[in-house]
Amino acid sequence: MQATKILIVDDDPLQLRRMAGILGAHYAIDTLDRGAGFKEALARYAPDLVILDIELPDVNGIALCRELKAHSETAATPVVFHSSHDTLDERMEAYEAGGEDFLLKSMGADELLAKVGIMLEWISRHRLLAKEEQAARAAADAVKHDLSEIGIALEALRQMGVSDDMQSLARVGVDALSDWRIDANVQVRVGKDKYTLNPRGHATPLETSIIHNSRLSGPVFQFRDHLALNFDHASILVRNLPQGEAVKLQRVRDLCSVLGEGLDARARALEVAASLQERNMVLTSFAAQAEKALLQLQGEWRERQGAVAAALQVLKDELEQDFLRLALSKDEERRCLVTLGRGMAEVTQVSARELAADVTLRTLREKLAHYGRQR
Repeated sequence: MQATKILIVDDDPLQLRRMAGILGAHYAIDTLDRGAGFKEALARYAPDLVILDIELPDVNGIALCRELKAHSETAATPVVFHSSHDTLDERMEAYEAGGEDFLLKSMGADELLAKVGIMLEWISRHRLLAKEEQAARAAADAVKHDLSEIGIALEALRQMGVSDDMQSLARVGVDALSDWRIDANVQVRVGKDKYTLNPRGHATPLETSIIHNSRLSGPVFQFRDHLALNFDHASILVRNLPQGEAVKLQRVRDLCSVLGEGLDARARALEVAASLQERNMVLTSFAAQAEKALLQLQGEWRERQGAVAAALQVLKDELEQDFLRLALSKDEERRCLVTLGRGMAEVTQVSARELAADVTLRTLREKLAHYGRQR
């Protein structure tokens, strides 16, 4: 199998040697120490991935990425930016230029290998999903081409109501936005899990990080023609806000708000349902354990009752034999029998109370068993 090819562009010779050494053990590596010759290297080397420094001596890495993405021959080549800075503005610049991820120069070797591995895995999955998405989009367009914007919104809200996981819910959001010609990422969050999707497939790591950082900035974050709308359980990151058209811009905002609120409400319902399901599982487990414990306790009580009754019978038989051997008078024998009878009556009363408790335990055990079957 042909080795994966990576082109690294960095003007720092130490960084260039370090990254080439780390990645060279696993991938085929080519390097550039400046922007000059970048276009030729793309054509000559045809890399599967480009790691691009933002600050080069002769040209800005952002500009090189824009040039790469502008040509159909290289537009699909993923770009991972490499920088010593970590600001939201710089990440937004990288994202706007078409970058797929953002690495810090300070990261260790293991993290670098892991990041590149994840990106290459994403590339493979993305290419496969792109083909499936193209076929699915053609089928969806044939059905939805005549729906108005309101009709699309109503259909999306209806589909949200029957979506039972994050993946299908995010897909509903992305499809509705695409029908409105809005290119956006949709992220759905349920509990500690999240799922981010766009019309091209799974979101890139850079897109996911931008949504995370935009949530720290509040419900609404705008950067040039990009807009992020954040709700408790959902976010929408729009890539292509209309410029210079106030009415159209407001329409896009309104549509995204309606869709975002629907996504948020359904994701919240999924979280509640998951919580209830987990609680029911705990209660069912508890009911089974309680039923088992009660059954064991009931058996032990019955064994004890049988042992007490047997012991009393033996005692009674032995005393009757002793009366004969002791040659007691009739009065003495009667007094002993009265005392014995009184003691046995008290024991019988205790056994009766235990029998009532046994009935109560049996009833409780039957109720717990019924609860377990109902779950």
